[in-house]
Amino acid sequence: MSTQVSAEMLATAADYDSGWISDNNSSDHEKSFEHHLGVVPSRITVYFSADQLLAFVATSNTSSQLSFNPEGVCCDDKYVRMWITERANLFDTIDFINNIGHWVGRTRGYWRVFAWR
Repeated sequence: MSTQVSAEMLATAADYDSGWISDNNSSDHEKSFEHHLGVVPSRITVYFSADQLLAFVATSNTSSQLSFNPEGVCCDDKYVRMWITERANLFDTIDFINNIGHWVGRTRGYWRVFAWR
């Protein structure tokens, strides 16, 4: 599930901005972002982009019946962590660029995390 947004809109307001970090779904793995806030963030937003130009809000998968990434997102006073599974695309996006409106499965791309105290 996703929503089209500009990730740059929140960059100046957040206490933490990871910048764009590359990833892929070639293996099951944890993707960690060290935020240095010293407290559990009051809010986090995770974005996905295939090209660092068009960004989608990433929602965490809470269903045991479906498999999509990220499979889970959690945070503590040091890290925002996501679990990525190889069983699903890294992320699914809608092709807005070519005005086709169909889903495109991405196996590579970029995550960006914003966090607030």
